Amino acid sequence: MLFFTLTEIIYIVITIVIVGLIFSRTFDKEEIIFWMKVAGLSIILHELFHKFSAILLGYPAYYQISIFGLLLGLLFKFAGFPFIFFIPGYVVFYGPITPIAQAIIAVAGPSANLLLYIVGKYLYKKYQKEEYYALYRLNFWLFVLNMLPIPPLDGFKFFSGLIYTIL
Repeated sequence: MLFFTLTEIIYIVITIVIVGLIFSRTFDKEEIIFWMKVAGLSIILHELFHKFSAILLGYPAYYQISIFGLLLGLLFKFAGFPFIFFIPGYVVFYGPITPIAQAIIAVAGPSANLLLYIVGKYLYKKYQKEEYYALYRLNFWLFVLNMLPIPPLDGFKFFSGLIYTIL
């Protein structure tokens, strides 16, 4: 059983590189690589948690890049916007989904960010390295923003799946 198609691997690499560019303050190679590691991997792990939770629940799933969302992020970067906004991609899964499965799959991505926040904060306290500081700060905000109960964010899917299950 293959967990990734060749297309998904290409999409993941493209996402990590473009996210590194979007988050970098300069176009210095080291700065871009820094953000590819911190932001790119944080975002990809978020999406992979969605993918693998869907697979574990029996739904075929794959990562889909959002060319428009990434180009929008680059446009904002080049235009000098004071904030970062982009949509890197999303996980597509198939089949009739139960509300509880929707809630589990939705919360899986932000759970990756919560885990990276905890690990990053621990590592920063222990080693005082800039990348650990960036890791925990970024993942705190990724968790908070993704858990807002606003469509189409994960928080909305999570809370609506829970509410529908309970009622």
